Amino acid sequence: MEKRKVSLHKNESGLAIVEATILLPVCIIMVVAIYYASIFMCQKANLQANVQNTLIYYKNVDSDTYVTLNTNNMTYTSGSGTVDADGSSYGTPTPLFPYRFFSFNVQQSKFEQFFRSMCGYMFFDTGTNVELKVVPKNYVVYKTITATATQTVKPAVSLSLIGLSDEITIKVTGKVVVTDGDDFIRNVDLVIDLVEDTKFGEIVKSIGTKAGELYQSFKTNFNID
Repeated sequence: MEKRKVSLHKNESGLAIVEATILLPVCIIMVVAIYYASIFMCQKANLQANVQNTLIYYKNVDSDTYVTLNTNNMTYTSGSGTVDADGSSYGTPTPLFPYRFFSFNVQQSKFEQFFRSMCGYMFFDTGTNVELKVVPKNYVVYKTITATATQTVKPAVSLSLIGLSDEITIKVTGKVVVTDGDDFIRNVDLVIDLVEDTKFGEIVKSIGTKAGELYQSFKTNFNID
């Protein structure tokens, strides 16, 4: 009796359609996810740049007596294929309070106004939905300004279909150190002048005088010029 050969190959008709039906939606979702991730990363970079630039402008105005803030807004002028940003300028310094470094105050409203005036060229929007929090700290030797910006963005396509939130929060923090060497020297001189007339100042001065005498005696005994 003749044996029949049984084919081990299954019928593959329609297999490609089934695979495409399964994989195509996954690929589309991945492409959309990468697309939105790149947009949000770009937006976060823009937000960080705006915060940092605003801090630098305020830092220069506060620490350099030759720098003055033109207005509370950043102005842009275009020409010859370039865009020039103008927020502060150099000029002849005006008399300032000599010990201003003891006090430190950053006005939240003015900082926000200056920040939002920069958004037109660096944001996809005007930045009106950005919340700012400015925290100044004075360590006398130096000062710091920390600004935190939080923005809530919504994608054009609802992400709830894949179990994600329709709102994404972007948060960045910038920090700048403000120093003024001339002002610090004046502060030290002020402290020395105030302490000199106290008992503690007299004790310190006496210790300094005795230390100088001992050092001079040491040089004399060892013939040190």
